[in-house]
Formats: sequence, C-alpha cells, structure tokens
Amino acid sequence: MVNMPALLEFLVYGVPYVFPGALGPESQGVPTAHSGPVLSEIVPGMDSVVWPSVEGGARGLSLTPLCRQAPLMAQSNQVLYRWLTVVDALRIGRARDRKVARDVLHDEIESTVGHH
Repeated sequence: MVNMPALLEFLVYGVPYVFPGALGPESQGVPTAHSGPVLSEIVPGMDSVVWPSVEGGARGLSLTPLCRQAPLMAQSNQVLYRWLTVVDALRIGRARDRKVARDVLHDEIESTVGHH
C-alpha cells in the first residue's frame, strides 16, 4: 500500500530536485504545468508550457516530460495526465504556483484515500 502522505511530501519537496524542469524554446505540443487541465483556470495569464509533440494542439515554451509517453497519456489516461501536469508545476513553478499545485495534489490524494 502506498503511504499517501509520504508520496505527497516526495512530490512537493523531492521531485523538483530529483527531476528539475527547464523551459526550452517555443514548440507545438500538449499543455502541461500551469497550462494543463487542472491549473489553467486557477493560475491564468502566464506563458503557455507544453510537452513537445506533433499530436498536441497548443503552442508554448517546451518542457521535457517526466515520462516520454506523457503526451500520449493526455488522450488515453486523463487521471495520470492531470497528475503529471500538476507535478510539472512543482518542477518549474514559482512559489505561488507550487503552493497551488501542492494544494491540488493534497486534495487529489485525500479523495483517492477516501475511495479506498
């Protein structure tokens, strides 16, 4: 069984150090981080960020995803796509964005634990 509080702690405090993100040149791709489906309504008005992919319909600064297959997951696994985009906000976000991402992940983990 996954220790959900420890998972949240690792995602919030470990991932930015273990898997730091660096923004690259503008590209076509799949929205992620604050541009993804979860945070785009909460953190508006920033430059778009995408995982580079010819399959994506958005343009923005490029970010290498944690998993090479992540752009494909946007269509095939919405839950995982949502989580990966929020984790990307932890990787590249400013302090406010990281706090919002942490709160979202906390709520998602709480709802997951509540369903088991």
